[in-house]
Amino acid sequence: MQAVDADNALTLSWNGFSQAADANQAFTFVRFTDREAGGTPFTAFFLDPGTNSCVVSNGVLKAGTVSLVELIFSNRAQTNSGFGGALASIAYDVSTHASLFTISPTLQIVSSGTKVVVSWPLTSSNFTLQSSDTLSSPNWTTIIDPPILAGDRLVLARPITGLQQFFRLVK
Repeated sequence: MQAVDADNALTLSWNGFSQAADANQAFTFVRFTDREAGGTPFTAFFLDPGTNSCVVSNGVLKAGTVSLVELIFSNRAQTNSGFGGALASIAYDVSTHASLFTISPTLQIVSSGTKVVVSWPLTSSNFTLQSSDTLSSPNWTTIIDPPILAGDRLVLARPITGLQQFFRLVK
């Protein structure tokens, strides 16, 4: 399993794939599946057989999730050997896969007057912010105030209360 940062673009690279001599069609198919959402595909690329990389834009992968990446190299040949001489397609597929784990997001915390401003990447919108007054026996409380969107970050301003406050993001 490979750890990746959801806030940055990801370049996938693989060894070259060439169309077989007897194939009249070939392609490379790259599919990303969310393993936590019951295997639902969420993005895919159809590429020419000579392609040996693709770029996944930042924000496509969600932080703190496990995604299955499948690469399918396919050669297709059409033949008239179907029932009654009908046109049939023969596929020669080779596939490989890898699991990607996107790292958990990093909180940014700054004080601003009588408030503390907590922010985290928009790609981590599937997380919930919690706070506790202590770490020795924490009582984590979910902060129900919705964050606001500021550029590519989710931002929440909280009043400063007591001497200390700890924050975390959870799924």
